Amino acid sequence: MRRRISMSVPLLLGIATLAPAQSMPAGPTPPPPIIQRFRESVKIGRNDAHEANERVWAAAYAKSGLPAYSIALTAMTGSNDAWWMSGWSSFKQYDDMNALIGKNKELSAALVAYGAKDTEFITDGVSSMWMLREDMSYRDTVDWSRMHAYQVFTIRARPGHTDELKRITDKLIATHKAAGTSAHWAMYQGMMGVPDGTYMVLGPLASVADLDVGMREDAQFGKVLGEVGGKELDKLSADGIISVETNLFSVSPKMSYVSKEWRMADVDFWKGSAVMQAGEPMEKKAAKKP
Repeated sequence: MRRRISMSVPLLLGIATLAPAQSMPAGPTPPPPIIQRFRESVKIGRNDAHEANERVWAAAYAKSGLPAYSIALTAMTGSNDAWWMSGWSSFKQYDDMNALIGKNKELSAALVAYGAKDTEFITDGVSSMWMLREDMSYRDTVDWSRMHAYQVFTIRARPGHTDELKRITDKLIATHKAAGTSAHWAMYQGMMGVPDGTYMVLGPLASVADLDVGMREDAQFGKVLGEVGGKELDKLSADGIISVETNLFSVSPKMSYVSKEWRMADVDFWKGSAVMQAGEPMEKKAAKKP
């Protein structure tokens, strides 16, 4: 949720419907057609200080009243990263929000100050753009407001071998359907800011404990896949994929700014979000009886 580079606007995982202005409804919704991810590499030992700066940064957006809703993800595995991801229905919507931010002098001044402060806590910041691959996603309409963690797969396809990756996802989807597992994911293809052939798979989790369910379902998945199916996937993977990296991220409500609908859907989790920093109560107090 920042304007650090020429293409950067509020970076968030705004799980939105296709609307003229950015929205963040609660309840089951599909993932956005376009995502922008801003990845920060946080210095070891500086996580708490970084969080404090990001929290007031998010609060500045909340104070502005702009619908620049944001969700922050912090790494539980892999590199010491913090991610901000933004969801858009189109590049025009993205550009319109950027213009609104630029016209808000108070917010722009705050972003400059917090951006300068952030250099004390991070070693790098990389922005990238991603396009939803509906044909490679599976059961991706979920209640994102109640997702507290994400399993993220980063896949590098071999140049000229994207067909193999598509065949792999087709096989996985068919097998999960036949096995009746609870698997679900949204798959994105990198457009800018990452090497060609890079894909990001987002697996939303209500809690990290959801991974236990997947592990218990592995046996049924393997049974349906069978030995022949397993060898087919191995061959496709060897021919079409350079690498796969799997990591786990937790949602940070302290560094997030989410809509009222999201806050009301999961009050206990979102009560520490940036909206509280900006002085907006989670719920209106009940009127006193006369």
